[in-house]
Amino acid sequence: MGFNLIKTLLFSWILVCGTIVAAEEHPTIVKMFEENNIQRLSKGLPAHQLNSTLCKMAQDHANYMARTGAFEHDANGGLQGRARRYEWKEGCSENIAKGQRNIRSAFSSWMGSRGHRAAILGNYKYVGFGYQISKSGQPYWVGVYSR
Repeated sequence: MGFNLIKTLLFSWILVCGTIVAAEEHPTIVKMFEENNIQRLSKGLPAHQLNSTLCKMAQDHANYMARTGAFEHDANGGLQGRARRYEWKEGCSENIAKGQRNIRSAFSSWMGSRGHRAAILGNYKYVGFGYQISKSGQPYWVGVYSR
């Protein structure tokens, strides 16, 4: 129980210009959420709902990849391991990207990939996003999708 509380505190808040904000309120996360729903609405699909737990999971993985350079779904305990860590009971899908310099480029990469596009346009209700830049300046992007 103590570990989960510490993880929640560490990954649910992000420092922005000297002010601490909840991950799901971070301007980059909000813009990722907006771009995600632009893609969905353009195909006649309903908008996703931004979920704070999924944002924590996504931010956790973005932080991990930026810190370690391990660009893979199975790193950091794997997606289902992260879901258990954050006590998320439903199945999830995950999109990851690295190197794209802006949100539109990250989503363009995802929409150009059948599997990633399927997550964005799939039958999911909730979404969470994470974003981190490594010490070397490499951006990492994460989207987590669930019912």
